[in-house]
Amino acid sequence: PGLTMPAALLLLLASAPSQPHAAELAAPATASPAWWSRLLRRQQPPPPPPPPNWDGGRLLGLLQGALLVVQSALLCRMCVMVRSIDRKALLAAAAGSTDSRPEAKPPSRLSLPAQIEAGEPLAALLLDHAAPLAALREAYEAAGGEPDAYLDPFLLRFLSGARGDAARACEWVRGAVRWREESGASSLRRGLLRGGKVLDETEVLKLLTLCPMLLSHRTGGKGGPLTLIHVGGFDASRWYATQSAAQFEAAGLMLLEAALANCDRASVEAGRLVRREILLDYDGLALSHVAPRVLLRQRPLLTLPDRWYPELVGRVACVNAPSLFAAVYRAVHPWLSDELRARIEVHAPATSAAAVEAFAPRASRPAVYGGSCE
Repeated sequence: PGLTMPAALLLLLASAPSQPHAAELAAPATASPAWWSRLLRRQQPPPPPPPPNWDGGRLLGLLQGALLVVQSALLCRMCVMVRSIDRKALLAAAAGSTDSRPEAKPPSRLSLPAQIEAGEPLAALLLDHAAPLAALREAYEAAGGEPDAYLDPFLLRFLSGARGDAARACEWVRGAVRWREESGASSLRRGLLRGGKVLDETEVLKLLTLCPMLLSHRTGGKGGPLTLIHVGGFDASRWYATQSAAQFEAAGLMLLEAALANCDRASVEAGRLVRREILLDYDGLALSHVAPRVLLRQRPLLTLPDRWYPELVGRVACVNAPSLFAAVYRAVHPWLSDELRARIEVHAPATSAAAVEAFAPRASRPAVYGGSCE
């Protein structure tokens, strides 16, 4: 105690077996680190001399040889182990390990409209889009909608119409529930699903006397309910004089609801989303058909599919279209969505026979359209 660090170090060095001269132990007043380093080296004992006949290179060579022998022995042992493995058993075990894992269904890379167009199974569509469909069901019931046995395809149409956007589809469904209650469409659906008939609506009967048509007549080329309408045979003048706009809309609403109920029911039975197929025959089209008052009265009904019946119409073929058809299309074109316009095909009289044949099977076409159905 009381010794400084340099003094204690000097005391330890003084007690070493080999002591330097006393003058060397006396540290300068300002000893540098180099001085302390030289002093410490002076106190280390010299290394012992090597034993006689020492050959370091020979010993190193012996060690290397021993390592090579050990490595060779290990390599031989590994080869023996590999040869003893039953290759077939190993492959079978690997296959069993892979098969034991649950097979994950890869998500479809197609959009919902493309999946429907490709005819993917209804069960797969409901599984792929389970979360947004659950949100749509909740929105439907919260808005006062009454669920029925065919609600899944009904809601799937709105989700597809919104191109898979769940938020947009939910808002659309809420608006549809309100409109369906106000217009009476929901009541018509309940009656039709209980066994009601489209001809129960008297305005439909009146419309059939004015325009030749076959409603949900068998099936089209893609398996959907087929509707044939002879637009050229429509008595537009008598229709305008005998059926008011409200009566025409009542008839049209019943026709739409009947088509929707048929398609939803067929979707569940066929296991895929079924849509309407409409054949419009414009043979005999006249100026009375394109009169502004006639077209304007039809406008509210023509806009309903895009507004409240998404994915109901699968495709439309306009056949025997004369040059006057261009006037009809110019008037109606702005009322239809891009999606619906893309599903309409127009054929001149020269190509109409082939178009009709491709549109619906022979068994579903009346004789006037080259079919065998009467």
